[in-house]
Amino acid sequence: MKATEKFSSVPLDPLIGSAYNYSVLRGGSKFQISSIIEGDLLSFSDDTKLFNNQEAYANSNSIAYVTWDYIWNTVTGKNWGNCITLTIPSLIINNIPVGWNLSSTGSYNFVYSWLTNIPKSYLDFIEDDPIEKPFTIKEIFNKCSVDNIDELNLYTTNLATTFQQFLWVESLNDLIYSYNSVRVKIPLIKQLEAWGITIPEDIVNQVYNNPSNHIFKDTFTGVDNTELVWSHNVDTLGTWKFITNTPSTSAYIISGNKLRKTNSFPWKISPVPPLDITSPNTIHSFEVVDFNGGSINVYSRYTDDNNYYGLTITSTWYQVISKVLWIETTSNITEAIPNNSSIQFLVNGNNIILKINNIEKENIIDGWLTSIWKHAIELNVINTIIDNYKFEYK
Repeated sequence: MKATEKFSSVPLDPLIGSAYNYSVLRGGSKFQISSIIEGDLLSFSDDTKLFNNQEAYANSNSIAYVTWDYIWNTVTGKNWGNCITLTIPSLIINNIPVGWNLSSTGSYNFVYSWLTNIPKSYLDFIEDDPIEKPFTIKEIFNKCSVDNIDELNLYTTNLATTFQQFLWVESLNDLIYSYNSVRVKIPLIKQLEAWGITIPEDIVNQVYNNPSNHIFKDTFTGVDNTELVWSHNVDTLGTWKFITNTPSTSAYIISGNKLRKTNSFPWKISPVPPLDITSPNTIHSFEVVDFNGGSINVYSRYTDDNNYYGLTITSTWYQVISKVLWIETTSNITEAIPNNSSIQFLVNGNNIILKINNIEKENIIDGWLTSIWKHAIELNVINTIIDNYKFEYK
């Protein structure tokens, strides 16, 4: 497009009077105006369009409707009061053929450039070769309102998880890495509201005033037979790694959709979330499926084997450990702990707290270790099994 004059303001759509959305490429010499056409190209089904009848214009088979900039990542359809929100990495940078309908199970190609993230139709404007990557549209919300903060948190987590495969695509990195931050959540709220999803003001205020913990979560599901824990896709974002030198990569496997130890070597594994841990306050949660005569160790603020806060728990006793500069302080409590018990190990400020089956067992004051460092879990005998692991942090 060749400019014939300079504009002092963004041009308005002549039909609906809205300002055009546009993006300027890094070099500043090219730009893209964004619009979508409602008609055969973009619809959920023959009777469910992207917009409800009040929002759409019906005086033409195809209507140009300027509604977003091209880095939006969801689209919501409405029909008779029902809503469905789908993930899609931008309607105009996907190769959806004319006449196709969007589907919550449809697989399309996301076309992008490493440097500019611009659509395939603008290939003349980019120097690096475009990349096409298959992308399956997923339903992540099916209501017309967000009724509580947990629903909003689930929405943002599902959204970020869906786009995890597009790490390093510049326009999606912030969503993938910072989905739980206020600066990312507020624009996501505005996206939902723009699609007509109702979000009460008190929920928005909770986002501003009480930022949620970040969560690394693994329920060890989606495994048909067995899988090494290192190659497993966790429920949220992140991965597992050893914090022990020269470990056996097969020491921890996922079998029967549970985490299982395959040998008796004392090797610690650490949850590695995508966002940096910026606070020493953390929570480990998991379910003990089977102690199998062994013990489970949990570590917080772990610097090395001589400096950490920890928990050792077995089927007959447990101890909370404070080890600072080789000096170890422990509480040894004899108590039967059955299989399938839920465990929470919290380190918050100077407090070290143990909860078993949601009952507080220990609350120890210890203010020596204040650094963040590492966090880990360790299963100590063959066939010790846990499930539903969650690590919360800020």
